[in-house]
Amino acid sequence: MTPHWIPQGVEWSETWKEAAVLIPRFNRGSSDSLILTRRSDKVAHHKKQISFPGGAYEPEDTDLWQTALREAQEEIGLAPENAALVKQLSTQFTPTGFRVTPYIADIIVPKNWIGDPNEIDLIFEVPIAHLQNPKNYEFMTKEYAGHTYLDPHFYFEEHDIWGLTGRVICEFLKINPSE
Repeated sequence: MTPHWIPQGVEWSETWKEAAVLIPRFNRGSSDSLILTRRSDKVAHHKKQISFPGGAYEPEDTDLWQTALREAQEEIGLAPENAALVKQLSTQFTPTGFRVTPYIADIIVPKNWIGDPNEIDLIFEVPIAHLQNPKNYEFMTKEYAGHTYLDPHFYFEEHDIWGLTGRVICEFLKINPSE
């Protein structure tokens, strides 16, 4: 079993589509929370999955940080000036051919989230303390394209947060599946 998030044998390819996600972090009272979304059934990839706001790099983006900001504005209505870059995390790969760069950002929460109904059907807050509690996550052994790996699943209310989003949360929280 491969102990890393990137499956053995995965190397850079011209066919990977560059993408970025924003990990919107904010303080609500005495605790920090993250913003997550549930993708609509109208999107081309990852229908109905829980995700961070994000998407594919476009030629007008100056870099992947700009991709993350643009996508967060399009998907959840977060103005770029309300997001301050904290840190870039490790690049992640999806089975659908995306090479995704995650960015942690401290945000100013708007009065109302404005989700794009073509891309997002739910925007919700998750307390970081909930995600850190070992009772709220588990690792499942999965296989894809001949690679066996551990897939983290975080549970919040009725949501199962897994795949790339789960892997990003693990790195964000410094959770190692082999411990």
